[in-house]
Amino acid sequence: LHTVSAPKTIERIVDAFPAHHLRAKQHGEHIGVIGHIEYLPELLTTPFMRYIGGDGMQFAFGAIEDPEHVSNRFVYAPNFSVHRKTLVRCGMFDENMRYGYQDVELGLRLSLNDVRLIYEKAALVEHDHPIDLRSFMARQRSVSVGLLYLEQKYPQSEVLGFVEELLQKRGPFLSSLKKLVAQVRSIERKIGRREVPTQVMDKLVHLYETILEIALVGGVVEHAEAHASERIKQVIAQQRARW
Repeated sequence: LHTVSAPKTIERIVDAFPAHHLRAKQHGEHIGVIGHIEYLPELLTTPFMRYIGGDGMQFAFGAIEDPEHVSNRFVYAPNFSVHRKTLVRCGMFDENMRYGYQDVELGLRLSLNDVRLIYEKAALVEHDHPIDLRSFMARQRSVSVGLLYLEQKYPQSEVLGFVEELLQKRGPFLSSLKKLVAQVRSIERKIGRREVPTQVMDKLVHLYETILEIALVGGVVEHAEAHASERIKQVIAQQRARW
């Protein structure tokens, strides 16, 4: 297991999750509670780990605008609570999905069944999984299959718009991926183990996000023939002329 309950917060998790569910039950409401996930502090020794361990692409809790009404895209399976009866009613994880977006799919299905998703920051677990840029890029290419499956299963959801926007935004830069990775490597080598100046870290964050989005697009394009809807295939065909 890569995710464990932080020793100092086990009591808060035990208190927080049931308290939310009890309050919802009293109001006749069904909810899912998203807890907080942080990387172990001792893992945050590289600029990339500090990016991922902050509000990076993996656990982007900083983008949550209203903790009482949270988008399904913030459902992260390592720290999520939902009443068993609600889960049985709405269905378990979709076992037809490959690695990637299974928790987002479950969150979307819960939302479509009037289950409100809320975020409880006090319910903290720690993620013990060091990773580097190359490994996360490979992850992005792999999870793209799950994203394509999600779009086909829910054609009327916001997923189609997300994929289309991503293709338009990052598709033209597919051929620049190696150059961008080399740029990051050059900056990281100059920094070494020294503390990263804010201006340099801001530049790295922009590069990391750009690279990871391009890697996801690369996966979408690579797996489109076997896994994409006709609509996504059409978008890719239209965009290729601009790439």
